[in-house]
Amino acid sequence: PKFLALLDHIPALTFGAGMAGPDAAGGGSGGMSGYPGREREESASAAAVEAVGDALATLGGRVFLFTASRPTRGAGALRLRADPRDYGSERENALYCPVGGCIAGKSSVSSGTGPAAVAKSKDDKALGDYYQRLGSVLAGRQVCLDIFICHPAPPSVPSSTGPSPGLSSSVFSNFLDLGTLGTLTHMTAGRLHYFPGPVASPTSPAAVASLPSSLTPTFLTALRNALASPLAQEAVMKIRSSVGLSLKHYVAPGIIHPSEELELAALDPSQSFVAEFLHDGEKIKEGSRVYLQLALLYTQGGTGQRMVRVHNLR
Repeated sequence: PKFLALLDHIPALTFGAGMAGPDAAGGGSGGMSGYPGREREESASAAAVEAVGDALATLGGRVFLFTASRPTRGAGALRLRADPRDYGSERENALYCPVGGCIAGKSSVSSGTGPAAVAKSKDDKALGDYYQRLGSVLAGRQVCLDIFICHPAPPSVPSSTGPSPGLSSSVFSNFLDLGTLGTLTHMTAGRLHYFPGPVASPTSPAAVASLPSSLTPTFLTALRNALASPLAQEAVMKIRSSVGLSLKHYVAPGIIHPSEELELAALDPSQSFVAEFLHDGEKIKEGSRVYLQLALLYTQGGTGQRMVRVHNLR
């Protein structure tokens, strides 16, 4: 009962950060800023995750990060990449990619070519390498990261022709960079939970005050499911096939090794995977059977026993 009572307060604690009274001045450009009535907040969440990973280096485990903004201070601090002119343009898709870019030839949202743009591109590349390295270290230490982001949804996005009349570009300071944060959850086989709050009016104290109560049901459901779900740890998955079929690649969380083994820091019953195979018709005779075998080695939660689960298909 005491633990469940604590859960009931988490949404208020998460959304409460940065909340000010109705007469407070408007916020700045960092953290939860962007709406009048909110104080400027800074976040060092990436540094906190790195520190927790160091603390669990010899134990492994599962980490829940509750945040209301992108990291803005310390290691892994992410700059504001969103620009009103990017929405509805060919550069919009880069906003949903990890920092450093996920499209060949595009390492930054910025389309400039001057010294400032080049410097930003180099910084983005370094940040992208940092998050890839942090995710790899966490996964290697068998640390699974789940991120819960509770944040007010911005007003409707303007077209590429520019901001709508009366809409300040400060609303884009609420850019969370989920693509970059999702790198950590993907590599550690965790989950990224995003809870956008309703915004009736950016200047409405009632809209701000309603955030915790309006999100409590869905937030607590996701959190309870994450805590109550059976969990396998230190999992390694391998797929074998008969002659004529070969594994091309996985679409799955975790770390994929050259040996075609998929390593997962944690695994719950709702996880799903996709494996694509190449078919060599010359090696498969007409009417013959093909065989697939999936083997999963994991540590059973609660008992610490190493288990093997095998699925055979023909």
